[in-house]
Amino acid sequence: MEESKADIIAAAIGLKATLKLCAHFGGKTLYVPTRIEANHPIALLIGPEKAARLAGAIGGEEVTLPVVDMGTERRAARVIRFLVHGLRPREIAALENISERTVTRIAERHRELIDHLKSSLRWQALLDMPVRKV
Repeated sequence: MEESKADIIAAAIGLKATLKLCAHFGGKTLYVPTRIEANHPIALLIGPEKAARLAGAIGGEEVTLPVVDMGTERRAARVIRFLVHGLRPREIAALENISERTVTRIAERHRELIDHLKSSLRWQALLDMPVRKV
């Protein structure tokens, strides 16, 4: 019997890190680079050592991760997306029905990832800007 991608990933990075990937990227096709830099979203999520092991196992491939409902990890992913798009902790707390302190803790725990994603969005916005002819 052939080993599934999920089995290969779990063997390379462990079950907890695999579930984290599924919680954040589940239901989507994820490209795993052959070399994952420390500031890559995958490395920021599961750590650079596990990201390197993941790249060694399936680097250069696309994988569709299963949707896994992990409650707190899913909520953290939503909070991160809201923060990246500029919502304030009070607004996020109201949307998610959680305390502002919980939003703050999530933001502190994932600061590098949030900063990286915000930076990526700024660059994307610049690239998407229409060019004005002079």
